[in-house]
Amino acid sequence: MRLSPSEALSAVTINAAHAAGIGDSAGSLEPGKLGDAVIWRARSVGELPYWVGADLVDVVVKRGRIVHRRAD
Repeated sequence: MRLSPSEALSAVTINAAHAAGIGDSAGSLEPGKLGDAVIWRARSVGELPYWVGADLVDVVVKRGRIVHRRAD
């Protein structure tokens, strides 16, 4: 689709939330929105395409609470 890494991230977060009709409560990290997030072990979003298939997940936050943290 020739999207930059930043554009692809927007497509699967805020744009997807708006497409699903929940953009007012999800899709971006803002006060008052649902607190779901994944923190990756990458220095920037630009690194993500180079690690397709790798487990870069460091922390997973669901509804504002940490539900997974990498052990190492």
